[in-house]
This record gives sequence, structure tokens and C-alpha cells, in this order.
Amino acid sequence: MTSKYQDFSESLVVLGEPKCTSIFPTKGPHAGKETKVLEVQTYHPNFEKKADGSFERKEPDFYKLQYFGATAENMAKLLQKSMRLDVRGSLTTENFEKDGKQYENKVIKAKSIALCLNQLGIESIKFRAPEKKAGKSQTPELDR
Repeated sequence: MTSKYQDFSESLVVLGEPKCTSIFPTKGPHAGKETKVLEVQTYHPNFEKKADGSFERKEPDFYKLQYFGATAENMAKLLQKSMRLDVRGSLTTENFEKDGKQYENKVIKAKSIALCLNQLGIESIKFRAPEKKAGKSQTPELDR
């Protein structure tokens, strides 16, 4: 059983190897069309501030992060373990049973994924602006 979706906006850390697969939806606007899906295991570290001002590490929250769309394959190539990301999207919880035990899987369907630039380990970033198609760029907000 799946719970209702709720808005999600949080920083997450990449935990597993990103992978990209293809699906062919049977319903909706993309029915019958190939859709790329990025999936990667992530976590959110939790800390509690103590009275003396120090922080105590708490149990992290784990999430399966999914992103659907044309750029999913490129994202899967760029993401690496331990990268910190800012993620916005929808969170749902899938409940399931395995070997007689109940489990839950928190799933984020991301609308946007951004690399946190204020983290250690970033050595370089390459970016190439998309070319304009028929007088418009692929980023319409920049055409103004």
C-alpha cells in the first residue's frame, strides 16, 4: 500500500550507485512513450543540538530517489556516492511485507535535483548551455 504524496524539499546524500532505466507508461500523457528513470538510494543525516551547543548524531532517514525525464540518464552518469543534493518533489511511503515482517520504503519523486556547491570534494564543474531550437532555448525562462 502506498501513502498519499506530500511535498518534499531537503538536502540528501547519495548513498548508492545511481542507475537509469527505461519504462513505457500505460497511462497519462507519456503513455506508450519511452521514459528514462533515474533511481538512487539516498539518506538525510539527522543531528540534535545538545544544551552545551554540541551536536549528537541521530539515526538517518533513508530514501529511494527517483527522477523521470530526458535528463535522467545524464544525471545517473554525473551523480557519485557521498554527493550532497538539494531535492524538491513529492514523498510517499510504500509499505510491504517480506518474510512475514512489515517494512516501509520512503520514495521521493523528484521534480528538481541540484548539486550543493558548498560541499568539500568538488574539483570542477563543466556546463554547456543548450543550443536554441527554432529561436527558443531549452530554458524558456532565459528567453525573456
